[in-house]
Amino acid sequence: MDSVEQISPQEWMVEPSAIKIMEVLQSGEVEQKLALFVGGCVRNSLAKKPVNDVDIATLHKPDEVLRLLKQASLKVFSPGIEHGTVSAVIGNRSYEITSLRVDLETDGRRARVSYTKDWIEDAKRRDFTINAIFADVSGAIYDPVGGLNDLRDGKVRFIGKAQRRIEEDVLRLLRFFRFHSEFSSLPPDREALEACRQMAGSLSHLSAERVRDELLKLFVTDNAAQAMLLMFNNGILNKIFPEATAIKRLFSMINVEKIANEYDPLRRLASCIVTDELGARAIGERLRLSNSDKLRLSKFFSQKSKLNIYSSKEKVLEALYRSGKSLCKDVVLLEWAQDSYRFPDQESEVQGQWEQLYNLVDSWERPTLPVTGSDCMALGIPEGPFLGNVLNQLESWWVSRGFNDDREACLKKLNDLIKTQ
Repeated sequence: MDSVEQISPQEWMVEPSAIKIMEVLQSGEVEQKLALFVGGCVRNSLAKKPVNDVDIATLHKPDEVLRLLKQASLKVFSPGIEHGTVSAVIGNRSYEITSLRVDLETDGRRARVSYTKDWIEDAKRRDFTINAIFADVSGAIYDPVGGLNDLRDGKVRFIGKAQRRIEEDVLRLLRFFRFHSEFSSLPPDREALEACRQMAGSLSHLSAERVRDELLKLFVTDNAAQAMLLMFNNGILNKIFPEATAIKRLFSMINVEKIANEYDPLRRLASCIVTDELGARAIGERLRLSNSDKLRLSKFFSQKSKLNIYSSKEKVLEALYRSGKSLCKDVVLLEWAQDSYRFPDQESEVQGQWEQLYNLVDSWERPTLPVTGSDCMALGIPEGPFLGNVLNQLESWWVSRGFNDDREACLKKLNDLIKTQ
């Protein structure tokens, strides 16, 4: 396989850890490449996008990869070794190293594999042309299936027959929409879209965790709303996320996030569903969200959390104090998106009011009650429920007055509360 282009070595290529891994895998061989970078790291570098994960393809079989890495005293993990993948960790960087392979048999989720020495055969079993571009440590690019031109033209194409690729792993159906959202501004590939429609029923075979991860990755992309609408219009979205019926509100959310310079996939997910707090909890359970994300999602839909431009400043400040800045920012952005969705032609003055509310929430710093339990005990109140009750009453009074009362005023109020108990 010959290189087709040369790029400058990328920062992640020349990290000492990457150089070490590639030297170990190359094993002193000079006649041929025994290991190449592949997949998202190469694709994103060519597209000038951030690189998070580094994947490596190698001619070595998994057992040989393990032997070489251990011989070099590198930390190794091999939970995916039956599929040809070994992970090596140096410092805080992890590398997934996969032996060149062909898939002999698949069931839509897992594959039985055979190892090969043929780079082109390995490329042909991958999902999309843009994910089958290889590179070496010098920046030489290898493009066996035409992914380089597709990437430049903004095309997302399956390698070979789209339906066959999806049958091998149904997750590729969802990945198509994510990559189309991230790398294409063109209409979707016709064959791919038709295959996605035909195979939509097979999405039920995917685990909730795989669906969740793919959805959240999709919601990170700039064109997430267009991708979700495309899935909705083609009868695909209802197979995995039937609650997502307010896609147009997602467009509003993304626009609002740009104004606020705040981007969050879970908030975007929330913006396109119509439910209540109980329904949000059920969605969180079904998608196997983390406990913190399940709680956060349900709070988005709590009536207690509602804040908008008609809320008094006192209510906003109390919500900030009771619920915290993070949740209040989420709620304001969701309500702002809802308002923009319902009234798309609203005047700039109204938009300005939303910006003003958001800025108030964003700039808020939590104040501290000027009186403590020690002050109560100094006035003769012993530790216990009574002390806690008096402090709670004092705090509620102080919050309701906008945190404006100083220590002297709070001590006076404390004395008054003690007298009335």
